[in-house]
Amino acid sequence: MAILNHFRDQAGEATLIVAGGATIKLPLQPFYSQITSVLSRNNTARAALTSNSDLARVKITRQNPQTNKKEEWVVDCSHGDSSVSLSDLWLRAGDVIEVPAKP
Repeated sequence: MAILNHFRDQAGEATLIVAGGATIKLPLQPFYSQITSVLSRNNTARAALTSNSDLARVKITRQNPQTNKKEEWVVDCSHGDSSVSLSDLWLRAGDVIEVPAKP
């Protein structure tokens, strides 16, 4: 159990910002931190999303530790399909996930 706790602690957390809603910290799981999994399976994340949340335009921002520059991706997490795409992006500690409101 100590090894599992070690991996969980090392995974860190991401910040979820929902337009018109909450800003929350999401603990990341060491082996289940794909963006689609976090938004669809994490109870805290699901509770923060609203009916006006646009999952087709989710923005992930990450600080590149080597260049110290911000990297950004906009991914479509609305379908939850299993095809490999940017929606399978693995989250890292410190990532910021922004879910905009539907247009």
